[in-house]
Amino acid sequence: ENTLELVGQSDVKQGRVGDPGEFNRPRVSPDGTQAVVEVRDPDTDDSALWLVDLSTGLSSRFTFDRGDEEGDEWTPDSKTIVFTAEVDSIERIMTRPVEGAGGASILHEGTMNLALSGVSPDGKKVFLARDDRESDWNVYSLELETGELQLLIETEAADFGGVLSPDGRWLAYSSGSSGVWNIYVRPAAGGDRRWQVN
Repeated sequence: ENTLELVGQSDVKQGRVGDPGEFNRPRVSPDGTQAVVEVRDPDTDDSALWLVDLSTGLSSRFTFDRGDEEGDEWTPDSKTIVFTAEVDSIERIMTRPVEGAGGASILHEGTMNLALSGVSPDGKKVFLARDDRESDWNVYSLELETGELQLLIETEAADFGGVLSPDGRWLAYSSGSSGVWNIYVRPAAGGDRRWQVN
């Protein structure tokens, strides 16, 4: 079992949240009121997303479909969660509002493995890596409104992740192009220039 614990930027522990459980990858909402966590069912080995109220520690299930629902990311307004869902070898990128009666919507689906890495500061697109098999993992952006997928980074090596800087000017990602994993930054507008930062 794991325990959720809030920790400040200076590594000061702020206290445990809720009860221990079988959860992973907590993501705190931008407004700081909730966290979304992956919870794995020990009987089916499926994972679902749960919401945790950070003031009370109370948790509630957020997704209910069979299969694996994981890779969660918040939109900047804390109103929507973007996540991946895998059922019967079909990978989907989904969105679902945190409140209201709206259900989950499919943004993108296919048979290739997907891994979310971030949402743009303006909330208009998400970044992800897709396992394109022949060229390994590549970095893409996906428009939240239209579902348009755009290839951003493709090299002979595996390229993974993709996170925009708060001002939207720079894209950070990881690449195995040198034989080991390194972190690079490149202009978000594109181009061949990049800087290794680790």
